Amino acid sequence: MDLGATAVAATHSTARHEVLHAYQMAEDAFAIGNLSESVKFARQALQQAPTFAPAHLLLSTIAFSGGQLRLAVRDLLRASEHATRQPATLIAAIALRLISLGETGAALKTINDMDTASIQESSVLFDLAQQLTLLEQHGVALQFLEEVESRGGETFLTAYFRGNAMKFM
Repeated sequence: MDLGATAVAATHSTARHEVLHAYQMAEDAFAIGNLSESVKFARQALQQAPTFAPAHLLLSTIAFSGGQLRLAVRDLLRASEHATRQPATLIAAIALRLISLGETGAALKTINDMDTASIQESSVLFDLAQQLTLLEQHGVALQFLEEVESRGGETFLTAYFRGNAMKFM
């Protein structure tokens, strides 16, 4: 048995637990409106794991709610830089926030960098297709919508967005 590898794995597991705990504390503080504590715990998580995208997104949300647009954009761009290995729902949330803050190039890059084949939820594919239409990426949006339909997820909204996307091609 390789004790070195076991020790590294245990250390990694402990560190991961500490990051998740700090982030959970940040979310809990945010939920009750204690923004200063939320920021403190989110930063604590990022000290241990600088690429932890959810903490960057939370800091962006807090900054935006406080009217600190530049800080919100900075933290959101950091979240997008580290989003590729995150759950698809988080990536979609980051991309939508980027669009809403005018960072359309970063939003498109975030979506394009995703491993879309690994997305299990049709609703996320649909949300991404909507975002792609906002970015005037109608051909790619159609591909996402076709995937939703192939999974049996065709609805009135899917057909509506497909029609709109086709109208601009």
